[in-house]
Amino acid sequence: MIMVDKPLWSEVIIHKRTCYLSTASTTMVIAGVVLAIIYHGLYIGIPWELSLIAYTLLSIGTTLLFITRLSRIIIVSRTKRFIENVDVNRIVDEEVSEGEKLLVNIEVSTRDHGSPLNVLLKDTPPKLFNLVDGGTIWRGTLYPNSKLLLEYSLDPVMGSHLFDYIELRISDPFKLYTSVINIPCIKNVRILPKILIDPREIVLNLESLIPGGLTLTHTPGVGVEYFFTREYRFGDDYRFIDWKATARTREVMVKEFEREAFLNILFYMIITPSLYRGVRGTTEFEYLSRITSTLANYLAFRGDNFALGYVITTSRPTKYFSGYGRGYGHVYVVRKILADIPWIEKLRFHDVVDEVIDDLYRYVRRDKTIVIILADFNNNLLFSENIAVNTRNLLRRGHELIYILPDPILFASETIRKHLVSVGRRELAEPMERVYRVYHSFDRKVFEDIKGVLKSHGFKVVHTTPYKTILEIVGYIELLRRYYG
Repeated sequence: MIMVDKPLWSEVIIHKRTCYLSTASTTMVIAGVVLAIIYHGLYIGIPWELSLIAYTLLSIGTTLLFITRLSRIIIVSRTKRFIENVDVNRIVDEEVSEGEKLLVNIEVSTRDHGSPLNVLLKDTPPKLFNLVDGGTIWRGTLYPNSKLLLEYSLDPVMGSHLFDYIELRISDPFKLYTSVINIPCIKNVRILPKILIDPREIVLNLESLIPGGLTLTHTPGVGVEYFFTREYRFGDDYRFIDWKATARTREVMVKEFEREAFLNILFYMIITPSLYRGVRGTTEFEYLSRITSTLANYLAFRGDNFALGYVITTSRPTKYFSGYGRGYGHVYVVRKILADIPWIEKLRFHDVVDEVIDDLYRYVRRDKTIVIILADFNNNLLFSENIAVNTRNLLRRGHELIYILPDPILFASETIRKHLVSVGRRELAEPMERVYRVYHSFDRKVFEDIKGVLKSHGFKVVHTTPYKTILEIVGYIELLRRYYG
Protein backbone atom coordinates (compact mmCIF):
# COMPACT_ATOMS: atom_id res chain seq x y z
CA MET A 1 0.00 0.00 0.00
CA ILE A 2 1.35 3.39 -0.99
CA MET A 3 0.29 6.64 0.64
CA VAL A 4 1.03 9.74 -1.35
CA ASP A 5 1.69 13.08 0.32
CA LYS A 6 2.94 15.18 -2.59
CA PRO A 7 1.13 14.60 -5.88
CA LEU A 8 2.52 16.27 -8.96
CA TRP A 9 0.19 18.98 -10.26
CA SER A 10 0.55 19.86 -13.91
CA GLU A 11 -0.74 23.00 -15.63
CA VAL A 12 -4.45 23.59 -16.05
CA ILE A 13 -5.80 22.26 -19.34
CA ILE A 14 -8.01 24.68 -21.30
CA HIS A 15 -10.85 23.00 -23.17
CA LYS A 16 -11.88 24.00 -26.67
CA ARG A 17 -15.24 25.23 -25.42
CA THR A 18 -13.35 27.74 -23.27
CA CYS A 19 -11.60 29.12 -26.34
CA TYR A 20 -14.89 29.28 -28.24
CA LEU A 21 -16.60 30.99 -25.28
CA SER A 22 -13.80 33.51 -24.86
CA THR A 23 -13.84 34.30 -28.58
CA ALA A 24 -17.62 34.71 -28.61
CA SER A 25 -17.68 36.88 -25.49
CA THR A 26 -14.84 39.09 -26.77
CA THR A 27 -16.68 39.48 -30.07
CA MET A 28 -19.88 40.46 -28.24
CA VAL A 29 -18.08 43.09 -26.18
CA ILE A 30 -16.43 44.59 -29.26
CA ALA A 31 -19.70 44.49 -31.21
CA GLY A 32 -21.57 46.13 -28.33
CA VAL A 33 -19.00 48.91 -28.01
CA VAL A 34 -19.03 49.55 -31.77
CA LEU A 35 -22.83 49.66 -31.93
CA ALA A 36 -22.96 52.00 -28.93
CA ILE A 37 -20.46 54.34 -30.59
CA ILE A 38 -22.45 54.26 -33.82
CA TYR A 39 -25.72 55.03 -31.99
CA HIS A 40 -24.34 57.92 -30.00
CA GLY A 41 -22.35 59.33 -32.93
CA LEU A 42 -25.05 59.12 -35.57
CA TYR A 43 -28.42 60.18 -34.10
CA ILE A 44 -30.30 60.77 -37.39
CA GLY A 45 -32.27 57.81 -38.66
CA ILE A 46 -30.83 55.34 -36.16
CA PRO A 47 -33.50 53.30 -34.28
CA TRP A 48 -33.37 53.21 -30.48
CA GLU A 49 -33.40 49.38 -30.56
CA LEU A 50 -29.75 49.56 -31.69
CA SER A 51 -28.80 50.94 -28.32
CA LEU A 52 -30.61 48.06 -26.57
CA ILE A 53 -28.80 45.48 -28.72
CA ALA A 54 -25.45 47.16 -28.11
CA TYR A 55 -25.78 47.17 -24.33
CA THR A 56 -27.20 43.62 -24.33
CA LEU A 57 -24.19 42.29 -26.25
CA LEU A 58 -21.87 44.22 -24.01
CA SER A 59 -23.48 42.80 -20.86
CA ILE A 60 -23.53 39.19 -22.08
CA GLY A 61 -19.95 39.34 -23.36
CA THR A 62 -18.69 40.85 -20.09
CA THR A 63 -20.53 38.17 -18.10
CA LEU A 64 -19.05 35.33 -20.18
CA LEU A 65 -15.56 36.76 -19.83
CA PHE A 66 -16.11 36.91 -16.07
CA ILE A 67 -17.30 33.27 -16.03
CA THR A 68 -14.22 32.00 -17.90
CA ARG A 69 -11.89 33.88 -15.57
CA LEU A 70 -13.80 32.83 -12.45
CA SER A 71 -13.80 29.16 -13.56
CA ARG A 72 -10.02 29.15 -13.79
CA ILE A 73 -9.72 30.68 -10.31
CA ILE A 74 -12.16 28.07 -8.93
CA ILE A 75 -10.36 25.08 -10.45
CA VAL A 76 -6.94 26.27 -9.27
CA SER A 77 -8.10 26.89 -5.69
CA ARG A 78 -10.09 23.64 -5.48
CA THR A 79 -7.21 21.61 -6.88
CA LYS A 80 -4.77 23.00 -4.33
CA ARG A 81 -7.25 22.21 -1.57
CA PHE A 82 -7.81 18.75 -3.00
CA ILE A 83 -4.07 18.00 -2.94
CA GLU A 84 -3.93 18.93 0.73
CA ASN A 85 -6.85 16.66 1.66
CA VAL A 86 -6.44 13.51 -0.42
CA ASP A 87 -4.82 10.10 0.20
CA VAL A 88 -4.21 7.71 -2.68
CA ASN A 89 -3.37 4.03 -2.19
CA ARG A 90 -2.58 1.46 -4.87
CA ILE A 91 -2.68 -2.12 -3.63
CA VAL A 92 -1.22 -4.71 -6.00
CA ASP A 93 0.46 -8.08 -5.52
CA GLU A 94 4.22 -7.76 -5.74
CA GLU A 95 4.67 -11.28 -7.14
CA VAL A 96 2.42 -13.64 -9.07
CA SER A 97 3.01 -16.42 -11.54
CA GLU A 98 2.12 -16.42 -15.21
CA GLY A 99 -1.44 -17.56 -15.73
CA GLU A 100 -2.65 -16.02 -12.46
CA LYS A 101 -4.72 -12.85 -12.38
CA LEU A 102 -3.00 -9.75 -11.07
CA LEU A 103 -5.47 -7.85 -8.88
CA VAL A 104 -5.18 -4.07 -8.61
CA ASN A 105 -7.08 -1.93 -6.09
CA ILE A 106 -6.88 1.87 -6.07
CA GLU A 107 -8.39 3.78 -3.18
CA VAL A 108 -8.83 7.56 -3.14
CA SER A 109 -10.11 9.06 0.11
CA THR A 110 -10.76 12.68 1.08
CA ARG A 111 -10.98 14.37 4.45
CA ASP A 112 -13.73 16.56 5.92
CA HIS A 113 -12.65 19.75 4.17
CA GLY A 114 -13.42 20.86 0.66
CA SER A 115 -16.40 20.72 -1.66
CA PRO A 116 -17.77 18.13 -4.13
CA LEU A 117 -15.54 17.62 -7.15
CA ASN A 118 -16.05 16.10 -10.56
CA VAL A 119 -13.18 13.59 -10.73
CA LEU A 120 -11.88 11.30 -13.46
CA LEU A 121 -9.37 8.71 -12.19
CA LYS A 122 -7.24 6.89 -14.74
CA ASP A 123 -4.67 4.20 -14.01
CA THR A 124 -2.06 3.11 -16.55
CA PRO A 125 -0.96 -0.52 -16.09
CA PRO A 126 2.09 -1.92 -17.92
CA LYS A 127 1.35 -1.86 -21.64
CA LEU A 128 2.02 -5.60 -22.12
CA PHE A 129 -0.69 -6.64 -19.64
CA ASN A 130 -4.18 -7.50 -20.87
CA LEU A 131 -7.24 -6.27 -18.99
CA VAL A 132 -9.37 -9.19 -17.80
CA ASP A 133 -12.02 -7.76 -15.45
CA GLY A 134 -13.09 -4.28 -14.43
CA GLY A 135 -11.77 -1.04 -15.89
CA THR A 136 -8.89 1.34 -15.41
CA ILE A 137 -11.06 4.52 -15.41
CA TRP A 138 -13.44 5.85 -12.76
CA ARG A 139 -15.63 8.90 -13.40
CA GLY A 140 -17.91 10.58 -10.89
CA THR A 141 -18.31 13.07 -8.05
CA LEU A 142 -16.06 12.89 -5.04
CA TYR A 143 -17.59 14.33 -1.86
CA PRO A 144 -15.82 15.47 1.32
CA ASN A 145 -15.00 12.68 3.78
CA SER A 146 -15.74 10.04 1.13
CA LYS A 147 -13.84 7.28 -0.60
CA LEU A 148 -13.74 5.85 -4.11
CA LEU A 149 -12.46 2.41 -5.04
CA LEU A 150 -11.29 1.26 -8.45
CA GLU A 151 -10.77 -2.49 -8.91
CA TYR A 152 -9.60 -4.42 -11.94
CA SER A 153 -7.56 -7.52 -12.83
CA LEU A 154 -4.88 -8.11 -15.44
CA ASP A 155 -3.39 -11.02 -17.33
CA PRO A 156 0.35 -10.42 -16.75
CA VAL A 157 3.44 -11.25 -18.80
CA MET A 158 6.60 -12.79 -17.35
CA GLY A 159 9.30 -10.41 -16.12
CA SER A 160 9.65 -7.34 -13.90
CA HIS A 161 7.22 -4.52 -14.68
CA LEU A 162 6.45 -1.03 -13.40
CA PHE A 163 3.12 0.55 -12.50
CA ASP A 164 3.52 4.25 -13.19
CA TYR A 165 1.60 7.37 -12.14
CA ILE A 166 -2.11 7.46 -11.38
CA GLU A 167 -3.82 10.33 -13.18
CA LEU A 168 -6.60 12.38 -11.56
CA ARG A 169 -8.52 14.98 -13.57
CA ILE A 170 -10.60 17.61 -11.75
CA SER A 171 -13.08 19.78 -13.67
CA ASP A 172 -14.76 23.04 -12.69
CA PRO A 173 -18.60 23.26 -12.49
CA PHE A 174 -18.81 24.73 -16.01
CA LYS A 175 -16.32 22.13 -17.39
CA LEU A 176 -14.25 24.84 -19.00
CA TYR A 177 -10.95 23.82 -17.42
CA THR A 178 -9.43 20.59 -16.16
CA SER A 179 -6.63 20.29 -13.65
CA VAL A 180 -4.47 17.16 -13.99
CA ILE A 181 -2.81 15.62 -10.92
CA ASN A 182 -0.23 12.86 -11.35
CA ILE A 183 -0.03 10.65 -8.26
CA PRO A 184 3.44 9.02 -8.02
CA CYS A 185 2.29 5.55 -6.92
CA ILE A 186 5.28 3.80 -8.44
CA LYS A 187 5.02 0.05 -7.91
CA ASN A 188 7.24 -2.78 -9.17
CA VAL A 189 5.72 -6.20 -9.76
CA ARG A 190 7.48 -9.43 -10.57
CA ILE A 191 5.77 -12.05 -12.74
CA LEU A 192 7.37 -15.45 -12.25
CA PRO A 193 7.56 -17.96 -15.14
CA LYS A 194 4.85 -20.56 -14.77
CA ILE A 195 5.46 -24.22 -14.08
CA LEU A 196 4.15 -26.13 -17.08
CA ILE A 197 3.73 -29.61 -15.54
CA ASP A 198 3.18 -30.77 -11.97
CA PRO A 199 6.01 -33.10 -10.82
CA ARG A 200 3.50 -35.82 -9.89
CA GLU A 201 2.19 -35.76 -13.45
CA ILE A 202 5.77 -36.10 -14.72
CA VAL A 203 6.25 -39.13 -12.47
CA LEU A 204 3.07 -40.74 -13.82
CA ASN A 205 4.28 -40.22 -17.39
CA LEU A 206 7.75 -41.59 -16.68
CA GLU A 207 6.51 -44.71 -14.91
CA SER A 208 5.42 -46.01 -18.30
CA LEU A 209 8.36 -44.61 -20.26
CA ILE A 210 11.21 -45.86 -18.03
CA PRO A 211 11.42 -49.64 -17.61
CA GLY A 212 11.13 -50.51 -13.93
CA GLY A 213 9.88 -47.07 -12.93
CA LEU A 214 11.78 -44.36 -11.11
CA THR A 215 14.79 -45.00 -8.91
CA LEU A 216 14.53 -44.09 -5.23
CA THR A 217 16.36 -40.94 -4.25
CA HIS A 218 17.45 -42.67 -1.02
CA THR A 219 19.37 -45.95 -1.45
CA PRO A 220 21.27 -48.26 0.93
CA GLY A 221 24.79 -47.11 1.68
CA VAL A 222 26.94 -45.16 4.08
CA GLY A 223 24.88 -42.42 5.66
CA VAL A 224 23.31 -41.19 8.86
CA GLU A 225 19.64 -42.13 8.41
CA TYR A 226 18.41 -45.62 9.37
CA PHE A 227 17.12 -47.59 6.35
CA PHE A 228 16.35 -51.19 7.55
CA THR A 229 17.78 -54.18 9.43
CA ARG A 230 19.02 -57.29 7.66
CA GLU A 231 20.97 -60.49 8.34
CA TYR A 232 24.72 -60.28 8.76
CA ARG A 233 26.76 -61.00 5.63
CA PHE A 234 30.45 -61.75 5.47
CA GLY A 235 32.44 -58.51 5.31
CA ASP A 236 29.87 -56.32 7.12
CA ASP A 237 31.28 -53.83 9.60
CA TYR A 238 30.79 -55.14 13.16
CA ARG A 239 30.05 -51.58 14.31
CA PHE A 240 26.68 -51.77 12.56
CA ILE A 241 25.49 -54.90 14.39
CA ASP A 242 22.02 -54.41 15.83
CA TRP A 243 22.43 -56.14 19.20
CA LYS A 244 18.79 -55.81 20.20
CA ALA A 245 17.59 -57.39 16.96
CA THR A 246 20.29 -60.07 17.32
CA ALA A 247 19.11 -60.95 20.83
CA ARG A 248 15.49 -61.00 19.72
CA THR A 249 15.97 -63.17 16.61
CA ARG A 250 19.01 -65.09 17.89
CA GLU A 251 20.70 -64.37 14.55
CA VAL A 252 23.35 -61.76 13.90
CA MET A 253 21.58 -58.72 12.44
CA VAL A 254 23.10 -55.49 11.13
CA LYS A 255 21.65 -52.03 10.57
CA GLU A 256 21.60 -50.64 7.05
CA PHE A 257 21.77 -46.89 6.63
CA GLU A 258 20.75 -44.83 3.65
CA ARG A 259 22.59 -42.37 1.52
CA GLU A 260 21.01 -39.68 -0.60
CA ALA A 261 21.28 -40.45 -4.30
CA PHE A 262 20.74 -36.84 -5.34
CA LEU A 263 22.24 -35.37 -8.51
CA ASN A 264 23.90 -32.05 -9.23
CA ILE A 265 22.20 -30.18 -12.10
CA LEU A 266 23.34 -26.87 -13.56
CA PHE A 267 21.02 -24.84 -15.79
CA TYR A 268 22.94 -22.39 -17.94
CA MET A 269 21.16 -19.98 -20.29
CA ILE A 270 22.91 -18.11 -23.11
CA ILE A 271 20.66 -15.11 -23.82
CA THR A 272 21.00 -13.82 -27.39
CA PRO A 273 18.92 -11.31 -29.40
CA SER A 274 17.13 -14.05 -31.34
CA LEU A 275 15.59 -15.39 -28.12
CA TYR A 276 13.53 -12.19 -27.85
CA ARG A 277 12.00 -12.38 -31.32
CA GLY A 278 8.24 -12.80 -31.62
CA VAL A 279 5.17 -11.73 -29.69
CA ARG A 280 5.76 -11.04 -26.00
CA GLY A 281 4.44 -14.02 -24.10
CA THR A 282 5.43 -16.58 -26.74
CA THR A 283 9.11 -15.82 -27.31
CA GLU A 284 11.81 -18.48 -27.07
CA PHE A 285 13.26 -16.78 -24.00
CA GLU A 286 9.99 -17.13 -22.11
CA TYR A 287 9.53 -20.75 -23.18
CA LEU A 288 13.06 -21.62 -22.02
CA SER A 289 12.36 -19.88 -18.70
CA ARG A 290 9.20 -21.96 -18.22
CA ILE A 291 11.07 -25.16 -19.06
CA THR A 292 13.77 -24.26 -16.53
CA SER A 293 11.18 -23.46 -13.83
CA THR A 294 9.34 -26.73 -14.42
CA LEU A 295 12.53 -28.81 -14.34
CA ALA A 296 13.72 -27.03 -11.17
CA ASN A 297 10.37 -27.75 -9.51
CA TYR A 298 10.66 -31.43 -10.43
CA LEU A 299 14.24 -31.63 -9.12
CA ALA A 300 13.09 -30.11 -5.83
CA PHE A 301 10.38 -32.77 -5.69
CA ARG A 302 13.06 -35.45 -6.16
CA GLY A 303 15.50 -33.88 -3.70
CA ASP A 304 18.27 -32.99 -6.18
CA ASN A 305 20.82 -30.20 -6.03
CA PHE A 306 20.47 -27.57 -8.77
CA ALA A 307 21.66 -24.11 -9.76
CA LEU A 308 21.02 -21.50 -12.47
CA GLY A 309 23.49 -19.34 -14.32
CA TYR A 310 23.11 -17.09 -17.36
CA VAL A 311 25.03 -14.72 -19.59
CA ILE A 312 23.58 -11.93 -21.76
CA THR A 313 25.61 -11.58 -24.95
CA THR A 314 26.27 -7.85 -24.90
CA SER A 315 29.61 -6.09 -25.47
CA ARG A 316 29.94 -6.13 -21.67
CA PRO A 317 28.33 -9.46 -20.82
CA THR A 318 25.87 -9.49 -17.92
CA LYS A 319 26.30 -12.67 -15.86
CA TYR A 320 24.62 -14.20 -12.84
CA PHE A 321 24.88 -17.42 -10.84
CA SER A 322 22.39 -18.51 -8.19
CA GLY A 323 24.55 -21.02 -6.38
CA TYR A 324 23.45 -24.60 -5.69
CA GLY A 325 20.49 -25.38 -3.51
CA ARG A 326 17.72 -27.86 -2.86
CA GLY A 327 14.01 -27.74 -2.14
CA TYR A 328 11.14 -25.54 -3.19
CA GLY A 329 12.72 -22.48 -1.63
CA HIS A 330 15.49 -22.71 -4.21
CA VAL A 331 12.88 -23.17 -6.95
CA TYR A 332 11.54 -19.75 -5.98
CA VAL A 333 15.08 -18.32 -6.19
CA VAL A 334 15.49 -19.71 -9.71
CA ARG A 335 12.11 -18.39 -10.88
CA LYS A 336 12.81 -15.00 -9.33
CA ILE A 337 16.16 -14.76 -11.17
CA LEU A 338 14.47 -15.66 -14.46
CA ALA A 339 11.77 -13.02 -13.92
CA ASP A 340 14.40 -10.36 -13.13
CA ILE A 341 16.44 -10.92 -16.30
CA PRO A 342 16.23 -7.57 -18.15
CA TRP A 343 14.21 -7.50 -21.35
CA ILE A 344 16.69 -5.96 -23.80
CA GLU A 345 14.76 -5.46 -27.05
CA LYS A 346 17.63 -3.74 -28.88
CA LEU A 347 20.27 -6.24 -27.83
CA ARG A 348 23.20 -6.58 -30.25
CA PHE A 349 24.91 -9.96 -30.39
CA HIS A 350 28.55 -10.30 -29.33
CA ASP A 351 30.59 -13.48 -29.34
CA VAL A 352 31.05 -14.40 -25.66
CA VAL A 353 32.57 -17.87 -26.00
CA ASP A 354 35.32 -17.14 -23.47
CA GLU A 355 32.84 -15.96 -20.85
CA VAL A 356 30.57 -18.98 -21.39
CA ILE A 357 33.42 -21.48 -21.08
CA ASP A 358 34.83 -19.72 -18.03
CA ASP A 359 31.41 -19.76 -16.33
CA LEU A 360 30.76 -23.44 -17.06
CA TYR A 361 34.11 -24.58 -15.68
CA ARG A 362 33.62 -22.49 -12.53
CA TYR A 363 29.99 -23.48 -11.92
CA VAL A 364 30.22 -27.29 -12.24
CA ARG A 365 30.76 -29.23 -9.01
CA ARG A 366 33.63 -31.53 -8.26
CA ASP A 367 31.11 -34.36 -8.23
CA LYS A 368 29.46 -35.38 -11.43
CA THR A 369 27.26 -32.55 -12.72
CA ILE A 370 24.52 -32.65 -15.33
CA VAL A 371 24.86 -29.40 -17.29
CA ILE A 372 21.74 -28.29 -19.18
CA ILE A 373 22.55 -25.48 -21.62
CA LEU A 374 19.58 -23.53 -23.00
CA ALA A 375 20.47 -21.50 -26.10
CA ASP A 376 19.80 -20.99 -29.78
CA PHE A 377 23.32 -19.52 -30.34
CA ASN A 378 21.69 -16.62 -32.21
CA ASN A 379 21.54 -18.95 -35.25
CA ASN A 380 25.30 -18.54 -35.51
CA LEU A 381 27.02 -21.73 -36.62
CA LEU A 382 30.55 -20.56 -35.77
CA PHE A 383 29.51 -19.48 -32.26
CA SER A 384 27.86 -22.83 -31.55
CA GLU A 385 30.82 -24.79 -32.92
CA ASN A 386 33.29 -22.88 -30.73
CA ILE A 387 31.22 -23.60 -27.63
CA ALA A 388 30.85 -27.27 -28.57
CA VAL A 389 34.61 -27.67 -29.05
CA ASN A 390 35.45 -25.95 -25.77
CA THR A 391 32.91 -27.84 -23.67
CA ARG A 392 34.07 -31.31 -24.69
CA ASN A 393 36.52 -31.30 -21.78
CA LEU A 394 33.53 -31.32 -19.46
CA LEU A 395 32.55 -34.68 -20.93
CA ARG A 396 36.09 -35.95 -20.46
CA ARG A 397 35.94 -34.96 -16.79
CA GLY A 398 32.86 -37.14 -16.33
CA HIS A 399 30.13 -34.50 -16.48
CA GLU A 400 27.00 -34.81 -18.63
CA LEU A 401 25.90 -32.10 -21.09
CA ILE A 402 22.42 -31.60 -22.50
CA TYR A 403 21.62 -28.83 -24.99
CA ILE A 404 18.06 -27.52 -25.23
CA LEU A 405 17.91 -26.01 -28.70
CA PRO A 406 14.62 -24.22 -29.49
CA ASP A 407 13.42 -24.99 -32.99
CA PRO A 408 12.81 -21.55 -34.64
CA ILE A 409 10.09 -22.89 -36.95
CA LEU A 410 8.33 -24.76 -34.16
CA PHE A 411 8.28 -21.80 -31.78
CA ALA A 412 7.42 -19.27 -34.49
CA SER A 413 4.53 -21.46 -35.65
CA GLU A 414 3.18 -21.60 -32.11
CA THR A 415 3.45 -17.82 -31.84
CA ILE A 416 1.59 -17.34 -35.14
CA ARG A 417 -1.14 -19.76 -34.10
CA LYS A 418 -1.63 -18.12 -30.70
CA HIS A 419 -1.90 -14.64 -32.23
CA LEU A 420 -4.39 -15.68 -34.92
CA VAL A 421 -6.52 -17.55 -32.39
CA SER A 422 -6.54 -14.48 -30.11
CA VAL A 423 -7.91 -12.29 -32.95
CA GLY A 424 -10.47 -14.90 -34.00
CA ARG A 425 -8.78 -16.06 -37.23
CA ARG A 426 -7.97 -19.65 -36.36
CA GLU A 427 -8.57 -20.78 -39.97
CA LEU A 428 -5.51 -18.80 -41.11
CA ALA A 429 -3.12 -20.55 -38.70
CA GLU A 430 -2.13 -23.51 -40.91
CA PRO A 431 -1.72 -21.48 -44.17
CA MET A 432 0.42 -18.90 -42.33
CA GLU A 433 2.57 -21.64 -40.80
CA ARG A 434 3.19 -23.14 -44.25
CA VAL A 435 4.13 -19.73 -45.64
CA TYR A 436 6.49 -19.13 -42.71
CA ARG A 437 8.25 -22.47 -43.31
CA VAL A 438 8.74 -21.66 -46.99
CA TYR A 439 10.15 -18.18 -46.44
CA HIS A 440 12.37 -19.21 -43.51
CA SER A 441 13.94 -22.30 -44.98
CA PHE A 442 17.38 -20.74 -44.41
CA ASP A 443 16.76 -20.49 -40.65
CA ARG A 444 15.76 -24.13 -40.69
CA LYS A 445 18.96 -25.11 -42.46
CA VAL A 446 21.09 -23.19 -39.94
CA PHE A 447 19.20 -24.86 -37.09
CA GLU A 448 19.84 -28.31 -38.56
CA ASP A 449 23.54 -27.48 -39.01
CA ILE A 450 23.87 -26.35 -35.37
CA LYS A 451 22.07 -29.46 -34.18
CA GLY A 452 24.41 -31.60 -36.27
CA VAL A 453 27.52 -29.90 -34.87
CA LEU A 454 26.39 -30.48 -31.27
CA LYS A 455 25.53 -34.13 -31.88
CA SER A 456 28.82 -34.74 -33.70
CA HIS A 457 30.67 -33.77 -30.50
CA GLY A 458 28.72 -36.29 -28.44
CA PHE A 459 26.21 -33.98 -26.77
CA LYS A 460 22.57 -34.82 -26.19
CA VAL A 461 20.34 -32.31 -28.03
CA VAL A 462 16.64 -31.80 -27.23
CA HIS A 463 14.60 -29.66 -29.64
CA THR A 464 10.94 -30.62 -29.32
CA THR A 465 7.93 -28.80 -27.85
CA PRO A 466 8.21 -27.55 -24.25
CA TYR A 467 6.08 -30.39 -22.86
CA LYS A 468 8.01 -33.13 -24.66
CA THR A 469 11.33 -31.40 -23.88
CA ILE A 470 10.60 -31.60 -20.15
CA LEU A 471 9.65 -35.28 -20.29
CA GLU A 472 12.66 -36.18 -22.42
CA ILE A 473 15.14 -34.41 -20.14
CA VAL A 474 13.59 -35.80 -16.96
CA GLY A 475 13.67 -39.29 -18.45
CA TYR A 476 17.35 -38.89 -19.26
CA ILE A 477 18.09 -37.58 -15.76
CA GLU A 478 16.34 -40.56 -14.18
CA LEU A 479 18.34 -42.99 -16.32
CA LEU A 480 21.53 -41.27 -15.14
CA ARG A 481 20.32 -41.49 -11.55
CA ARG A 482 19.83 -45.22 -11.92
CA TYR A 483 23.23 -45.63 -13.57
CA TYR A 484 25.20 -43.56 -11.06
CA GLY A 485 23.07 -44.33 -8.01
